[in-house]
Amino acid sequence: NNSSVLFVTMSRELEKQFKNDQLAILYKIHRVDPEFLEKINQKLTITRYSALKKLGSKSAYDYIILDEFHRAGAKVTSKNIEKLLNNNQGAKILGVSATPIREKGRNMAEELFHGNLASKIMELAQASNGFLKGI
Repeated sequence: NNSSVLFVTMSRELEKQFKNDQLAILYKIHRVDPEFLEKINQKLTITRYSALKKLGSKSAYDYIILDEFHRAGAKVTSKNIEKLLNNNQGAKILGVSATPIREKGRNMAEELFHGNLASKIMELAQASNGFLKGI
């Protein structure tokens, strides 16, 4: 599968953590084949919300994962997310946030995902099943 994945997070620390720790966990705990992990690394782009502008308009991702997606409501970030999603209209989007409602009641889940929300961990597991199969 030649699917490309973009993982967007909020800080350098989380970017490093995902890059270093999460893939190691797949190997150590789940015994994922190291060759498969290398294929994932080749297809995976990890960036921060603050660095989205650097991706430019040439980006073409099959899957976009927005970690702490409530951050997408910030003024500058909102414009960059809009551009990213416009440039990747065929991409499947997964957003994760424990606090999807920003200050003043702005519901980022509704804005980004039009009410398509799994709010319990079991619902998320069921909803992501088809999403994760394609990666």
